[in-house]
Amino acid sequence: MTVYDNFSRPGARANSRWLQDRHGRTVRIVRGDIRRSRARLVGLVDDADLVIHNAGQVAVTTSVQDPGGDFDINAAGTLEVLEAVRASRRRPPLIFSSTNKVYGALKGVRTRREGRRYALADMPGGVTEEFPLDFHSPYGCSKGAADQYVLDYARVYGLRTVVFRKSCVYGPRQFGVEDQGWVAWFTIAAEHGYPITIYGDGRQVRVYLPWRPARRPLPLPLAFRPQRSRPLRLRNRQLKTGDDFFLRRHVAPPSSAAILPPDT
Repeated sequence: MTVYDNFSRPGARANSRWLQDRHGRTVRIVRGDIRRSRARLVGLVDDADLVIHNAGQVAVTTSVQDPGGDFDINAAGTLEVLEAVRASRRRPPLIFSSTNKVYGALKGVRTRREGRRYALADMPGGVTEEFPLDFHSPYGCSKGAADQYVLDYARVYGLRTVVFRKSCVYGPRQFGVEDQGWVAWFTIAAEHGYPITIYGDGRQVRVYLPWRPARRPLPLPLAFRPQRSRPLRLRNRQLKTGDDFFLRRHVAPPSSAAILPPDT
């Protein structure tokens, strides 16, 4: 397995050392940037049986502060990966990590209060892949553009692609910060006594997806027929509100937890 990373995210270097310590020569770590040196990227893709594209700018807040950089990484960077796969000899299948932000604010969807949480009144099973796209925030736009490029490269060029529209992925060795990786961040903040801010009234529901069930979320040979290329929203039944997270003792309650309205 080859990991291609520019090590811009905090914790990436520690994770690369952990991978090499744990897996030895079966893992090759290559430092590089998907936005630079397409020839090098094509060479790496040529040796691959499967490309998993997880590189990206991951925070809505950062995208608002620097929309150009966000677009450069998420949209233009994904185009570079697609072009590398298209130019390669073997054209290996591509898995792309998209986001549930492509669905926007779920305009027109009714909600109702159920005990300590809100629920979708007409969608007990959650939002499906057929729900209309409505990109919100520069992050939603850049990831949404990449999402659609990945699907369209299957239609136009016959690449074998799958888009995963994920939400709140968490698991071992996630170095979460306040802007992204909230499960890990809550845990870190509670452990060290940092203040935690919850936007809303504590009843908003988030789906969090443990990394272990996500390792094999679908039969890959079926997914990678070009005519079957499609988006998939990874689901998990672990639905938690801000209140649930503390009431169920996932972490000790912090010394300071402010609850702010959604438009703050």
